[in-house]
Amino acid sequence: MLRKVGESAWPISEKDAVVSIKDASYPIPFPQGLEFNSPAHGCWNIVHTGMLIPEAHQIYVCADNCMRGVVLTAAEMCEEDRFSFVIVEEQNLLSGNLEDVTIEGTADILRKLKEREEKTGQKMPKAVLLFTVCLHHFVGCDLERIYRELEQRFPEIRFLRCYMDPIMQKHGPTPDQKLRKAMYDPLIECKPYDKTVSVLGSDFALDESSDIKRLLKKYNYRIFELPKCKNWQDMMEM
Repeated sequence: MLRKVGESAWPISEKDAVVSIKDASYPIPFPQGLEFNSPAHGCWNIVHTGMLIPEAHQIYVCADNCMRGVVLTAAEMCEEDRFSFVIVEEQNLLSGNLEDVTIEGTADILRKLKEREEKTGQKMPKAVLLFTVCLHHFVGCDLERIYRELEQRFPEIRFLRCYMDPIMQKHGPTPDQKLRKAMYDPLIECKPYDKTVSVLGSDFALDESSDIKRLLKKYNYRIFELPKCKNWQDMMEM
C-alpha cells in the first residue's frame, strides 16, 4: 500500500491519498494537484544554479510565501549580497500594475546597488537574473515590456529571462531547464578557438580524474567550465 506523506492529525478522506500498489501507475501514482512546498525541500535549487554565473545578481519578484525558500537558500550560501527581491502584494494584482511593480522594484534595487558601488567600491553586476513567477502568468503580465524597459534604463547590464513558475508547468521545459538556457544566452557567437572545449550544463566542475578531462588534457585542450569561471570575462570566453 502506498500512502501520501505529510498527512495531518485531522481526519481526511483516503480518496486520492491511498493507492494499492497493484493500482499504482508509474511514474506518478497519485493525481497531480496543488502541493505544499517545503522551504528546505532539497540541497540544490535554482538559486544555487543561478549563483554559478560570476558577477551576476539574482532578483526574484513574487509573493512572500514563495520568497521564503529562495531567501533561505541565499542565506545558506552566504550570498545575500548577490540576491534581492521585490515582494508582490494582493493590491498589485487587483490594481493591474504588476508590470510597473516589477520594473520599478527592480530599478530601485539597481539604483541601490549603484549607491553601494559608490560607497564601498563593490562593482555593479554584469548580469541580472530576473525571476518572474506564476502570478505574472495568471494576470497576463507583459513580460516583454518589463525586460524592454529595464534594458533601456540599464543598457550596461544583461538581463536574463528567468522563471520560478512550477505550478504553471504542464508541458515544455521546466523552470530549471529554462534557467540553464538563460544562463548561456549572454555568450556571443564567435570564431572557435583551436584546442578549446567548453563543458556546459554541470552544477560542479568535472573531477580531474574524469575521462573527459584526462583525454582533453592529454591532447593539450583548454577546458572551460562555468563552475570554475572566476569573473564575467572568464564566462565570455566559453
